[in-house]
Amino acid sequence: MIVVYDFDKTLTYKDTLFGFFLEFSKNPFKIFFYFCLMVCAKLKLISNDILKRWGVKLFLKGVSKDTIEKKAHIYAKKIKTNSLYKEIDLKDRVFIVSASFQEYLKPLFSKDVSIIASRLDYADGKVVGLLFNCYGKNKIDALQKEGIFKIDLFFTDSYSDKPLALLTKKIVIVKDDTKTMCNTLKEFENYFKKV
Repeated sequence: MIVVYDFDKTLTYKDTLFGFFLEFSKNPFKIFFYFCLMVCAKLKLISNDILKRWGVKLFLKGVSKDTIEKKAHIYAKKIKTNSLYKEIDLKDRVFIVSASFQEYLKPLFSKDVSIIASRLDYADGKVVGLLFNCYGKNKIDALQKEGIFKIDLFFTDSYSDKPLALLTKKIVIVKDDTKTMCNTLKEFENYFKKV
């Protein structure tokens, strides 16, 4: 059975990306500027891709790969996971497909779990930008590169994951420790209309 999990607010209680950026800088100007960009993204004035590229530019550009990996391992230990995280069944073929960075996701899962996530671009051992933003339709493209074209069970917290929901037999919407089963795409859409 192919089981796919989103990560932020599906296996955790809150988004983790901003916290990861803060591991690299507490500069109040950068934080305020990024916060304004987050508001713009929430209002759909800028795309998720633009938001993430700015985050990388403000907080990670020029940081060495070694430093990224060390801080990612430290940060991973700080992430508070929910009850669903503890229920992951490794008898299934499990994929974590997330817009978060693979650097801090990999330490959280066993080697039996496939991590498909956003990736940083490095040159001469230092971050130069965002290589891949694993968000929206990009999640489908990344899964298809792994040979996955149908999903048996998909766990998510977000309507932005509708592209993956289209490929799924059963969808579970997660909010904190509550799970809502959707047997059809219509049920998935109706859930988010009510919220």
